[in-house]
Amino acid sequence: MLACFIIISIVFSRSKEIQIFTVEEEKKFIKSLSSHRNRALFMLALGTGLRQGEILALRWSDINFEENELKVQRTFKRVQLINRDNSKNKTELIVQEPKTKNSKRTIPIPSAIATELKRHKIRQAEEKLKAGDIYVDNDLIFPNAIGEPTDAKNITRSYKRGLKRDDISTTANVYTHVLLRQKIKAVDRLNDLFAL
Repeated sequence: MLACFIIISIVFSRSKEIQIFTVEEEKKFIKSLSSHRNRALFMLALGTGLRQGEILALRWSDINFEENELKVQRTFKRVQLINRDNSKNKTELIVQEPKTKNSKRTIPIPSAIATELKRHKIRQAEEKLKAGDIYVDNDLIFPNAIGEPTDAKNITRSYKRGLKRDDISTTANVYTHVLLRQKIKAVDRLNDLFAL
């Protein structure tokens, strides 16, 4: 089964229960995203196994479209700020390097997802024009509508709505792991899945 070989890690909830999309659920979910603003983001998550913070911190300079691969070099993390009275009531988004040396890595991208990312880049250019001077260009692949880092809570809500709308009975915390030597083979198989 394809789902046994692909790396899926959409970490979009705090749920500890782990389930895996079936191939039918994956196709159904992808099809439901036809005009969704975050289509490329969700496809990239399904096709690469990147963590949410890693995806949201990706920059266009991290992608090599000639080789169909991307480099994971940073992650976004929301941290609580402590006031002088030791109360925790505000948070801040920080950029940090991945936790371990192995977390900095190069990931192959299925060609169908690379094509989707190119479409996303065109849509993003249209958003930049629409936003005009208020757009902050941080080279982020998945910023909000004015170029600032996307709040992970918004992505989580969007993901859960997508699952409900499409009646997919999985949790929002999906993991499956493959051995490193199987990764390239899995990407080739994924390409067939995403070429709808």
